[in-house]
Amino acid sequence: MRLSTRAIILVAIPVAAEVLSVATLYSLFEHVRVERAKAAHSAELVAKMNTLHMLATERNVALITQGVVGGDPLRKLPSRLEDQSRRIVYEIDALVKGHEDEEGHWSVIKSLADEVDKSLVLAGTLYKRDETVQAKLVMVKAENAFAQTFKHINQMCAQQRESQKEMLAREEQTFQTIETALLTSVLASIFLACSLLIYFNRTTSDRLKKLIANAVAMGKGETPTSQLSGDDELAQLHRTYSQMYSDLNAIREKERDIFDNAAEGIASIAKDGTIQEYNTAFGDMLGTKDADLSGLLLSALIDADATKQIQIGLEKALKQGHGKFSVQTLRAGGKTLVMQWSANWSENSERFNCVVLDITEKAELERLKSEFVAMVSHDLRSPLNAVQLAHEFLEAEKLTEEGAATLRESSESIGRLLSLVNNLLDLDKIESAAFSLNARIAPLSPVLEEALKSSRLLAEQAGIKLVLQVDPQLNACFDDERILQVLFNLLSNAFKFSEPGSQVVLSARKVGNMAMVQVDDEGRGIPDEMLESVFERFRQVDPAQDNKRRKGSGLGLAISKAIVESHGGKIKAERRRPKGTSIRFTLPLS
Repeated sequence: MRLSTRAIILVAIPVAAEVLSVATLYSLFEHVRVERAKAAHSAELVAKMNTLHMLATERNVALITQGVVGGDPLRKLPSRLEDQSRRIVYEIDALVKGHEDEEGHWSVIKSLADEVDKSLVLAGTLYKRDETVQAKLVMVKAENAFAQTFKHINQMCAQQRESQKEMLAREEQTFQTIETALLTSVLASIFLACSLLIYFNRTTSDRLKKLIANAVAMGKGETPTSQLSGDDELAQLHRTYSQMYSDLNAIREKERDIFDNAAEGIASIAKDGTIQEYNTAFGDMLGTKDADLSGLLLSALIDADATKQIQIGLEKALKQGHGKFSVQTLRAGGKTLVMQWSANWSENSERFNCVVLDITEKAELERLKSEFVAMVSHDLRSPLNAVQLAHEFLEAEKLTEEGAATLRESSESIGRLLSLVNNLLDLDKIESAAFSLNARIAPLSPVLEEALKSSRLLAEQAGIKLVLQVDPQLNACFDDERILQVLFNLLSNAFKFSEPGSQVVLSARKVGNMAMVQVDDEGRGIPDEMLESVFERFRQVDPAQDNKRRKGSGLGLAISKAIVESHGGKIKAERRRPKGTSIRFTLPLS
């Protein structure tokens, strides 16, 4: 049986029982009301008849008395008695209307009363004629009719009193029936409630408890202990849960296979540094293949310096939601291990989900690369500086116009080579693990103003108008020197690709928990397909189209990106409509 059907049964049966009880009680109370109405009617009729009896007696005595003493029995009758008698007769007529028995008795009484009145009128007439004997005979007849009237009134009152007794008896019996019905209804309701409760427990509550127990077991990854039979909604829900459990187990097994067989180290770290879950690669990385690391602190497996670095990195990830950092530690056997951590903080599980890479070889290659770049740069920069110095001496000499032009082109080439070497060294330094920022929380406006001041000469040479839009109260956490370098790179690019007479806007505003700095120009813009790659090394926007402009090394935006990301921010380029480019980057507020 479906739950909806059970619900209908649980509701319909008590409602039907209550409706039946209410209908029965209503019928009984209605019967009592009718009986009480009859009793009230009977009592009122008896009272009226008694009043009429009293008035009639008083009236007839007065009339007879007047007739006996020889007076006019009608002339001197008090009007009070006549008025009251007529009013009572009118009220009794209204009361007995619709009651056949009462109407019959009342009709006889009124006929006798009319006969009494006619006899009295006749007796009065005879008295006036001095026919006293005949008048007295008529008065005797009137007295007999009057006596009959009283007799019928008394009979009618006696019948009404007897009827009242019967009605009171029936009312008492009805009240007893009501008491019995109420008691029966209460007992039946209790019995019905208990029966329905037992039925509900057997058919629904017990099954629901089983379903909850199975759901809890499934949530813990345990196999359900019981099965629900039937075809109701609970059974269907249980089958759905079971199928979900099977599907989730299959997914978990696949995830576990991927987790265990991943080449990268994967681990879940609690807020206090306790290892909760990890895969084989992570254990191998720490040199503990067979040991169980669950519940152990990282500090017990990694040296103090590396533990401190990891703790700092995790705290940064906790604040920002994500953190990426590298640490160096000594593995068992004295080998140096360089680990790159990528940590994400999970609010739901309150733990760090980390991917750990062994970049020992990569770090070694980077070290060798840096040494090579430094060596080559030094070997290039020394002779280039000597050549540049020689050019300065030659510029002091008098040369032909052609020679002077050649010398200028040579000087520009040497300048670009020196700039390229310096940028390479700078980029290598920023991307190295040893790079550190001298960051502090300070207003942004002085740095932006300094960048505009430093770039004003280039802007004037290019015929560009500079505009600054910044809130003086806006603070951020940044390294002054490095952010100046970023701003100078962005402004220089804006000048190179903007037409004379256009403007470049440098602005800064607060966006969420970050400060956003933005450089907008009105140049030809960056093609959509290059908006992402323009920040890569040696990527330029078709330098062939800019042969009349000062060529760059293609490293300025790459350096800017590295500096911004080292601050914990992001940099992005967008194309403005109808023309121009917008480059914006973010800095943390604290």
